[in-house]
Amino acid sequence: MDRLIKATKDSDQKELQALTGLVSDDPEDVDDVESESEDDEEFNWHDSQVARWFDGLLNKDIEITNEIYSVQGVEFDRQELRKLVRRVHITQEKKADNEEEEKKIETATIGAKKALTRFLRGLSKNS
Repeated sequence: MDRLIKATKDSDQKELQALTGLVSDDPEDVDDVESESEDDEEFNWHDSQVARWFDGLLNKDIEITNEIYSVQGVEFDRQELRKLVRRVHITQEKKADNEEEEKKIETATIGAKKALTRFLRGLSKNS
């Protein structure tokens, strides 16, 4: 079960197929695997760019911020991006008085990070 969860998180299609037994014997599927690996390379590049942008925005790195705002050929809502970054910062700065409040803050932080990541992923794929 742990291997299945890890393969899912890592998007390891071969491991997922091996664990679930959904391996196809059809030779035509070999082409699909090759095109998937090309898609995975592009996906990995976008993910690394998104991670770099995400970390840069949260750490208030001016160079990264300038890079994002100067992306050419893509129209995006700069105000929405500022709002999402501010939301992550605010949720991270909140202090909890008790355990229940701590869980709410953690949930809000996770939601804010996911929203920012989604926005950056869309920007990265469109650039």
